[in-house]
Amino acid sequence: MISVMKEYNVQRHYITLHVTGYDKYTGDARRALLNDLKSDLRKRQEKMFQLVKPSSSTTIASYDVSLSMAKSKKAFSDGDLIKRCAIAMGKAMGFNDAALGFEKIPLSHQTVARRVEELSNFVQEKVMNQIQQCVYFSLALDESTNIRDASQLLVFVRSIDSQFNVSEELLGSLPLFTTTKGSDIYEALNSLVSKNGGFQKCSGIVTDCAKSMTGANIGVIAYLKDAGVDCPMFHCIIHQESLSSRCIRLSDVMKHVMRIINFIGSGNKALRHRLFVDFLKDLDTEFSDVSLHSTVSLLSAGKCLHQFFSFRNEILNSLVELNADTEGFKGLLQDVNFLKGLAFLPDITQHLNKLNLSLQGRTQTIVSLYGFIDGFRKKIKSLQSNLQSNILIHFPSCDVISKEIEDNNFCCFVETLDTLIEDFNKRFQDFQHLENNFNVFNAPLTITISEANELCDLQRDQFLLSKATLPITQFWPLLSEENYPNLRRFGLHLLSMFGSTYRCEAAFSAMKSIKSKERNLLNQTSLEACLRLTLTSVDIDTKELASKMQAHPSH
Repeated sequence: MISVMKEYNVQRHYITLHVTGYDKYTGDARRALLNDLKSDLRKRQEKMFQLVKPSSSTTIASYDVSLSMAKSKKAFSDGDLIKRCAIAMGKAMGFNDAALGFEKIPLSHQTVARRVEELSNFVQEKVMNQIQQCVYFSLALDESTNIRDASQLLVFVRSIDSQFNVSEELLGSLPLFTTTKGSDIYEALNSLVSKNGGFQKCSGIVTDCAKSMTGANIGVIAYLKDAGVDCPMFHCIIHQESLSSRCIRLSDVMKHVMRIINFIGSGNKALRHRLFVDFLKDLDTEFSDVSLHSTVSLLSAGKCLHQFFSFRNEILNSLVELNADTEGFKGLLQDVNFLKGLAFLPDITQHLNKLNLSLQGRTQTIVSLYGFIDGFRKKIKSLQSNLQSNILIHFPSCDVISKEIEDNNFCCFVETLDTLIEDFNKRFQDFQHLENNFNVFNAPLTITISEANELCDLQRDQFLLSKATLPITQFWPLLSEENYPNLRRFGLHLLSMFGSTYRCEAAFSAMKSIKSKERNLLNQTSLEACLRLTLTSVDIDTKELASKMQAHPSH
């Protein structure tokens, strides 16, 4: 029926418009004309194909550039600048054909914004598939505010599949429009996780130390427990380590150091600061200035203390030359007890800095993070023993001061290390019930066995014994599902767990660059898209995305 209708329509079209022009041709002449018309149609089709093919390439290029811009935290309007630069370079190098091609790439700020959102949706779909196919996943969440004072809840997911492939990705950036109470955070988190299959596979949740997160009755953890979410929930290991270090950083010595630094280099004392810098330059000291210290950052405290101690004598001489009321500061820098504290503080802070740096980084397992903490506690006990015997090999600044003063006994700081050990033990007691599991994970081939189980077979497996030198994260995937099903799931469970909110903190740092003073009106959808692309490790196939899009001319 359809073919008859088509034939009738074509016949009517021919009779109405073309019968007078083509009926005069008959026989071979008519066949020759028909062949010419067919040839002309093919040429038109080929020309159309040639026009569409470059447009497909320009779409891919548009996606690639937009992805690079998002990863580099650039404004959408920079796309036009990149395009103009590419055209200029092509013309300057004599590649006029390439310059013409660059002109056709759509990179307006509207197009880049749309491309970034499409790329983000592609990544989000991949992440959702990973969660659906994973064996376990854990969550890390933290809340902060952006430059517009709008609260943002960031949720990261760490998933692991049956082949021990681990992935850490941004699950969502959720705006909290009103209050940021535990109930608000719980509602936002529950809605997000429910869209991805719920908490059934969740192996652990880690948060920061805010009351809205960890409160016994009104924190998000309390709401999750009331909702029946049954998994370990921890306070971030890095946060707890940082809080423990404050019992040392907030000493009187640190306060006096900050007073002297502020006197020299801040406020309205610009002339005094310039004179001090010139003074250090004339002496050719190791550092050209003294750093200011942020109370938030342990690393900045260590740098500040190290620099201050390095040219304490130069600071004293500079204060003597200044025509100002500096008698109190000069007295401090000549006081034996202050100098001993000034030497001890950068030494112990240096040890804490090394620990803090070892805890940072992507793909850290909860086992390795707790191992660093446990190792540091043992290290502090060893340092304490050295101090009791006045052995200063691990305290280089104290060793320097001991050669300059008569009262060179540093045993007075043993109590300070006692306080540090007690604080570490108190803050990390939540992990004590997992210590046995951590020990099994770290040494499955050598740990003492009290009862017959899969570990007995494991420790007699000659193949696995020959792999004992492998990194532990590479050893566990070698366990077969057939012979060691329980141990394999045990390894998957531990490797899936977050131990810190480092990814959240890194994301907040990225957010400050993305939603800056110049881009403070960036909407929530674009902000989340840029953040996801900046932080993702998912491979994005721009050709696949471009194949689904209709090509448009440059704009």
